[in-house]
Amino acid sequence: MGLLLCFMKGRYVGWALAGLLGAAGVVGILSASPHGIGLSPDSIVYVGGARNILAGNGFSMPPGNEPITHHAPLYPLVLAILGFGGLEPVQGARFLGALLFGLNILLIYKLATHVVGERTPIPAWIPIGVSGFTLFARPMWEIHLMAWSEPMFISLCLATVCVMAGYVRTLRRSWLLAGGLSISLSILTRYAGLSMWAACCLIVLFTGDRPIRRRLSDTFAFSDVSLAPFALWVGRNILAGGAATERSLVFHPIGPDHLREALVTAASWLLVPAQARGWTKAAALALVGAGMAAGIYLVFRQEHKNTSRAFLAVVPPVVKVAGICAAVYVLFLAFSISFVDGNIPLDQRILSPLFVMLLLCIAYGFYMWDQATGKPRVARALSAVLISAAILGNLESSSSLFKQSYIQGLGLNNLHWHHSELIRKLRELQVPGKIYSNSPPAIYYHAGKGASKIPVPFSKVTRRPNPYHQLQLSAMYKDMDHGGLLVLFDLGSIDSTLDAAGLVRDLKLSPFAVYADGAMYTR
Repeated sequence: MGLLLCFMKGRYVGWALAGLLGAAGVVGILSASPHGIGLSPDSIVYVGGARNILAGNGFSMPPGNEPITHHAPLYPLVLAILGFGGLEPVQGARFLGALLFGLNILLIYKLATHVVGERTPIPAWIPIGVSGFTLFARPMWEIHLMAWSEPMFISLCLATVCVMAGYVRTLRRSWLLAGGLSISLSILTRYAGLSMWAACCLIVLFTGDRPIRRRLSDTFAFSDVSLAPFALWVGRNILAGGAATERSLVFHPIGPDHLREALVTAASWLLVPAQARGWTKAAALALVGAGMAAGIYLVFRQEHKNTSRAFLAVVPPVVKVAGICAAVYVLFLAFSISFVDGNIPLDQRILSPLFVMLLLCIAYGFYMWDQATGKPRVARALSAVLISAAILGNLESSSSLFKQSYIQGLGLNNLHWHHSELIRKLRELQVPGKIYSNSPPAIYYHAGKGASKIPVPFSKVTRRPNPYHQLQLSAMYKDMDHGGLLVLFDLGSIDSTLDAAGLVRDLKLSPFAVYADGAMYTR
């Protein structure tokens, strides 16, 4: 009985509830994916790379075994390791996504307890409320129901925040080197992990009052651990593919389309409908951001009568680290879109790391409200109403995604693809020449054949005309003369900008077979 009473006190209740929430996340992902994990073109690269690792062909894309350099290797490597244990990579991605969802819920709970303070009486509802919201948040369901590297990347980012917060508290090098290790893994999961390295370098340089030489020494030691595996990987890419990451620096600044997409994504976190006007979304974000910042600052000014410098000094290390990482991540995305890849979408997937970092800052806002008000019961009641409203709002949205995944499957694992007449015929067909398609990943995954992309006149990556378009069309023309096949699908997330009719006309092709979901053309 005494042990039971001890368990029911303090942090044990919180961890028990957090464990239940994490378990619910694992069960939820598995229950929502009876047809398998959702697949996108990126997912097919991860799965194909894992399959080739299992086959002993290295990190390359079947069936041509071309080295993969555009994507980081750790997520496919983990899928391959699960494959050695008996799980086919697509099955492994499903179970891994479920486990990572549970882990991310627990990590957010752990960090939220650091936000409110572990050695003081913890308002337990704050960590539980934030982790409960994480369980029902639509962005989290979107990324964990797909075979993407983001769930693993988020786990490593949260681990980095936890470790680097320990460094900020103690200034011990052991924490710093552990942070470097977690960042090295995050970079090998997504190249966006470089933003975490840059953010943590700033933290090391400007934390504490140690001599500048010591801070520089720590920064270099930290960078050695963080970047050494990435440097080795870049060397491999140069030897295998002739380039570091298949990307080149070309200036193409962020356009209004990116800003609108980012606005829609961020506003959806506040449950602002997608059909609302742009100024409504912007006003909602501005009001919430300004209100939280002003509220926290005024509370400190009133309670402590301190300067802004003292204000920053008492902010919990977890909030400092998360806030800096969030800011640098935004700058990293702006740089990447403007100089590296103009086709990066600012959707729920890409902005999900920013989402979880902001959750920790919001947890701190609730904590300050709880501590500063003269009527804590009223404050907690209002906070409970806000968190409950956020959970209910996300529950409706997440349940629709759950239903879609449960009934039909997501992306290229949708039942429409599994029942495709065109895929079934292509699977049986012996093609003597090269296959071109508007969905090569679907052909590889469902038909087991290699296919090439159709040449396009305009590059979405550089947002400029494709200088090699005519040469690529000429090569395609010759391939079609030697038994080539053009496969055009009418279902799935196919590029709607492709002028299929014009392509068929220009190449003088005729229908080989026409089905309800697409057609095949030859000469």
